[in-house]
Amino acid sequence: DDCENEWGDRFEIGQTGTPQLVCHGDTLISEESRTLAYGKSLSFDGVSCASSAKGLECTNGEGHGFFLSKARQRLF
Repeated sequence: DDCENEWGDRFEIGQTGTPQLVCHGDTLISEESRTLAYGKSLSFDGVSCASSAKGLECTNGEGHGFFLSKARQRLF
């Protein structure tokens, strides 16, 4: 409801600061998009993400991040 554009289904996180909900009006999927399998983790540019059957959690060096699952989403 807070998005001026059609979609608000993308989260953006940097090395510092809190994550943000990104609003957009078109497709964001690219050929470079990847799926992080359950039980796997990935770190890139100061952000670490871990995938499990419960969901996906990504955090930066300050401890800010987000959690995503089919049931909910949470920014912290």
